[in-house]
Amino acid sequence: MSGPTMTIWNAVVAALSPLGCHEQRSRWGDKPALVLAGREIAHSETPGTVDLRITGSRWREVRADWSDDVRVAAPPGRRDWIELSLQSSDDVAEVASLLRAAVDANRPTPDMRRRATST
Repeated sequence: MSGPTMTIWNAVVAALSPLGCHEQRSRWGDKPALVLAGREIAHSETPGTVDLRITGSRWREVRADWSDDVRVAAPPGRRDWIELSLQSSDDVAEVASLLRAAVDANRPTPDMRRRATST
């Protein structure tokens, strides 16, 4: 991955890293991904396309705010994932609140941490 595609991905990384995400290889192929508390929440797909994990319930809460934005698509059958078509780092900045919503939706709750340590 190089050129504008890398610049776009780097802008996504820069937006999500301060929120607790770290970069690693995707579990779904040889591509970069961002992980929060062991859960992959974003990965680079095709040039300029980022798949973003946002829970179904959180997407229902924010979907109306993004329904007219051509950069955001919710492909059928991908309940927790939406697709972002980004052409520049400016696009990344403009969808920053959606990126934050995805991080918040995937952040482990105290109840989730208790269940993970009790098994």
